[in-house]
Amino acid sequence: MKNNIDISVIIPAFKAADSIGILVHTLLGETTLSTEIIVVNDGSTDETWTVLSAISDERLILIRQENQGVYAARNAALAIHRGEWVVFLEADDRIAANFLQEWLRTASEAQADVVLFNAQHTDRAEHLRHPVHRRQPYGHTLTGQQWVRHCVSKREWPHYLWLQIIRSAYIREHDLRFQEGKSHKDIFWTKSLLPHTADFISLTERIFCG
Repeated sequence: MKNNIDISVIIPAFKAADSIGILVHTLLGETTLSTEIIVVNDGSTDETWTVLSAISDERLILIRQENQGVYAARNAALAIHRGEWVVFLEADDRIAANFLQEWLRTASEAQADVVLFNAQHTDRAEHLRHPVHRRQPYGHTLTGQQWVRHCVSKREWPHYLWLQIIRSAYIREHDLRFQEGKSHKDIFWTKSLLPHTADFISLTERIFCG
């Protein structure tokens, strides 16, 4: 394993046997950058662990714990991650090939601590429908306060974890962790990103399917 890891991808998995293998194999197909894929099996009672255990790749790191919820699972992965950047995905996400490389390039060029992307809704036949967000000032870098004011004025709050790439040094410097529990905490995580630094949010319209 290389000591210098570009991106840590953190994925909680609960009863995800039908989807987790596809996602992991897609991620492992990116060979032009150094990654670690940390999957936390959060007390699955199906074949999730069997599927994951059958994948032999030094870039895949598996954690097995009793069911504690996705936020505890993400905290467990954050505690051991080594990448320069962190990406959070869901076990049933569908991603484009080489999207990590594209995200890394964008984040490096932006020189920001947090980069927010967009995604495309799909229907059951996987036809693209419309972007998740439509009112964001894409192509700009904002302070946290500027971004909050914009979101309030436009009544659009892009808090989804799977549209964020975050610099690990920023997470560690401010000891950022998820509030554990089974309720919806993505919004609290995104709020915790805001107050610590001046210019840190870059927004890009580049889309992947979620």
